[in-house]
Amino acid sequence: MDTTNLDYRRAVIVPQRGKAPFLVGARDLSSFFQGAIGKVAISGKELSRMRIEQHFSVMTGR
Repeated sequence: MDTTNLDYRRAVIVPQRGKAPFLVGARDLSSFFQGAIGKVAISGKELSRMRIEQHFSVMTGR
């Protein structure tokens, strides 16, 4: 499978299996995102820009 690595502040992030729980809006078990998270979509592969825009349209009604 051909994917593009995620780049965060010049650090390349390569997702891999591990023992960590699935977290949304947190980087560890003692921090959290202070805001609201509406909907989350999980994909097993990198999505094209068009597909992401389609998901956004369906999720937001726009």
